[in-house]
Amino acid sequence: MIVITGAAGHLGNTLMRLLLSQGEEVRAFIRETTSRRPLAGLDIDVFLGDLFDPGSLVRAFSGADMVYHCAAYISILPGQTVPLYETNVKGTENVINACIKTGIRRLVFISSIEALDWHTGRGQVNETSGYHPENTLLEYGRTKAEASLLVLSAVEEGLDVVITIPTGITGPYDFKISEMGSLVLDYASGRLPAYVDGGFDFVDVRDVAAGTIEAGKRGRTGESYLLSGTYVTVSAIMEILEEVTGRKKPGFKVPYRLAMFGARFSERRALRRGTVPKFTRDSLRILKEGLSADSSKAERELGYHPRDIRESFHDAYGWFKKEGYIDESASGRR
Repeated sequence: MIVITGAAGHLGNTLMRLLLSQGEEVRAFIRETTSRRPLAGLDIDVFLGDLFDPGSLVRAFSGADMVYHCAAYISILPGQTVPLYETNVKGTENVINACIKTGIRRLVFISSIEALDWHTGRGQVNETSGYHPENTLLEYGRTKAEASLLVLSAVEEGLDVVITIPTGITGPYDFKISEMGSLVLDYASGRLPAYVDGGFDFVDVRDVAAGTIEAGKRGRTGESYLLSGTYVTVSAIMEILEEVTGRKKPGFKVPYRLAMFGARFSERRALRRGTVPKFTRDSLRILKEGLSADSSKAERELGYHPRDIRESFHDAYGWFKKEGYIDESASGRR
């Protein structure tokens, strides 16, 4: 039996589907308030619990062999320190304790590229960059770095752990609509009149799921494995989406300083309305960094090979259209 926390999330439900296709028995650990849509039609055991309820974690992990801890709180908005820390750090601590208490054979923790120390790589990072919370760019990254250090310290308590570090995830099965999914939808519907400069490393969710499974099977205890894809500029993404959707890409690129000025208002509006902004000052800083990632360790030890990012955007668009998120008659396809 394999337990997946955050099983309804983008990576969680993709990981679950791949494990099921490999004949594994899966238990999905989700909150009672979580939508069941990502789990519909899947032959799984659904367990309702909460990261903040240690007892529910112990009950969910009892009888299981392995735990994939995907659950996390992700936000690039300011003022989210408390929920980020409570979920990503305290929640992970509860998962670790439940694993030890129930005798879980191996814990696979999903960290983030944001958790690594970007100051050491000079434009490119890998696992040797390490987890240094004080050097992370975002508060989200700080909490994921702290959680990663907690997971590694559990090795001293006898827990077999391995960590995977995905970059920016995109691709199908995006039920909750991730930031990249929102970008695809905005582009397809014509709600993206302009774009900003910069770039980042993006990876297909299916490749992250496959790499994470291999890390669970073949990864060395106490090791981290960076799962990257392709460094791509925002301009190149616009060209890919033009090709995928048939809608002409925006003709205006917003200067960085102007975008940063506008981001302040975007953040305030999102906080008032309880929505997710198209961009924030932190997301703009990330794009300006131009960070690339080196996944050669995962390639050597796990047989990891990510697909072409064009395929990822193509399949994401196709999935959104199939699931009814996109009105093809209004998509602008030529």
